[in-house]
Amino acid sequence: MSTLEELIQSGSPATPIQFRAKAYGLEGEREFLRDLMAMANANVKGPRLILIGVDADSQGAQRVPGIDPADFQRQPSYVEVARQHIEPPIPVSYRSVAHGETHVGIFQIGDCQDRPYMMRRDHSAGLRRGDAWVRVNNEVFRLGRSQLQALFQSNFKESIGPERVEIGFAGEMSQQRITLPVCDLDQLPSVVAASKVREVLAVKENSTGSGNTSMMERLTHARVYGSNDPYQEHSTQTLTGELDEITRRHRVDDQNFLFQVNGCQLQLRVFNQSDITIEDASITLKLPNLEELYVARNVAEGYPAVDTKDDAILVTDYLGEIPPGAPMSAFKVPITLCAGRSLEGQRFNVGYTLFARNLRSPVTGHLAIDFRDQLEALMA
Repeated sequence: MSTLEELIQSGSPATPIQFRAKAYGLEGEREFLRDLMAMANANVKGPRLILIGVDADSQGAQRVPGIDPADFQRQPSYVEVARQHIEPPIPVSYRSVAHGETHVGIFQIGDCQDRPYMMRRDHSAGLRRGDAWVRVNNEVFRLGRSQLQALFQSNFKESIGPERVEIGFAGEMSQQRITLPVCDLDQLPSVVAASKVREVLAVKENSTGSGNTSMMERLTHARVYGSNDPYQEHSTQTLTGELDEITRRHRVDDQNFLFQVNGCQLQLRVFNQSDITIEDASITLKLPNLEELYVARNVAEGYPAVDTKDDAILVTDYLGEIPPGAPMSAFKVPITLCAGRSLEGQRFNVGYTLFARNLRSPVTGHLAIDFRDQLEALMA
């Protein structure tokens, strides 16, 4: 975007830029809402600006009377007023910028892709529910029925129905169900290490006072750790503390066991069957949050974001553009997960939601995962 100085000196305000000499003030909500809608409904690409404290005369010469930054320190804020009165929501923000010895206020309106923007409820006698305005060059006009209908039809024509998008597990064809293997989590390094410590601790606690504590501990240590691991005397308190630290100490080994040795990869495929490119797309996969279902995090650059909730594991990735006519992978890096033996024989539904700028509504649905023994999973 151009600098503030360049915008001020660029000449007469055009459709995406409006100059306003004075702040809207406490009584200016109606004007603000009208101007904001008019800017959002303008037929331009990219952001739009309303510059407060800048004026231009009939010959196009600019002057910058500026504003007092306190002019916009009010409740509710203008941004909140817009949110309450206009639908769909307009992406708008406000900031005050120093310009010489004064300040200029800037309302920045994001790229508006969901026209028409209209009043969602009455504000005043001159601004009723359903009213809409548009800015053309340096003038503002009320939108009539035919103009509103044309905008709605344009949006509908350029949008894609969710039924034109197919999502499934990756494979020769989009699959709605897959089979994944389970493994024995009792072989996790931290679980194995903890069982050894507990066995030594149990001998120590059970043989106290028998006179053979040291001998029993030595024999038990040799059996669980091997004769090549030298015996060291530890107190009950030390062994209990070691149990508390085992998960942290073996975190790297556990991750390797889960995702390198026993992990399997999961990828979705998105097929845009329309003749229009899907724009600004992102996808979220919702897995059940089960005790023995593990999903890797931060495996590699570009790996999807993983967020654990009480009842679900959410995996999210940004796809950007989805061209028509050819399936594409949903995740830049496949998801890596591992399932424990307790899930064997069970089937779980996983939900997906695909969002995009030009979808008429999000694409939603469910896929199924069957968990089987490794041999059964290979044969499935």
